[in-house]
Amino acid sequence: MSGDAEAFPGFAVLVDWLEGRLDPASTASVARRVECGDRRTVSAVAWLRAVMDAGKSMPLEQPPPSVRAELRLQFVRWRNRRGSAAPEFVADLFFDSREHRVLAGAQCGPDGSIHLAYGSPPVDILIDVRPVASGSVRLDGQLLSSDADSSDGVCVATAVGSGATLDTSDIDALGRFTLSIVPDTISELRVSHRDFEVIAALDVRSRGRS
Repeated sequence: MSGDAEAFPGFAVLVDWLEGRLDPASTASVARRVECGDRRTVSAVAWLRAVMDAGKSMPLEQPPPSVRAELRLQFVRWRNRRGSAAPEFVADLFFDSREHRVLAGAQCGPDGSIHLAYGSPPVDILIDVRPVASGSVRLDGQLLSSDADSSDGVCVATAVGSGATLDTSDIDALGRFTLSIVPDTISELRVSHRDFEVIAALDVRSRGRS
């Protein structure tokens, strides 16, 4: 599985491939990678195409409140029993729709949406951000991993701002999560799994054009 992770082209290369900026050899190499059906690469390409084509995120369904509450309770109990902390990883920001020229003239999409992609050794994190009220945003996320074990078991996403927990969301079996309304001062997203924790620094406020 480590070889699969090492062979992942990376978001910058995938964006260049989708926009036709790679040389012929690299274009053919990435095309083969996508055609081979690698889950991590295919999922990343699908997400990037959705960002480029639609400019807005697709809604993700939430599980029933009773199920979410039970899963969160079990997760907290497990973490308390575990005793030792899981290893932490700091995620690198690979894609920000406000910075990329493919969205020139529409830095935040027609609905004010922002699209972010992070990478880390255990999982990649794709995040669609939409304003829902003055000073508040909604986060729809997707985890991608080349290792099936990374998506197994109860997993929780936590929004953090000013050192305090703003909201939490259970992550479903497909790696999806939603934080329905959090302050746009959110500065960090934490993905907590039984075997690891990934920290992604966030800045979700719209940026004025220079």
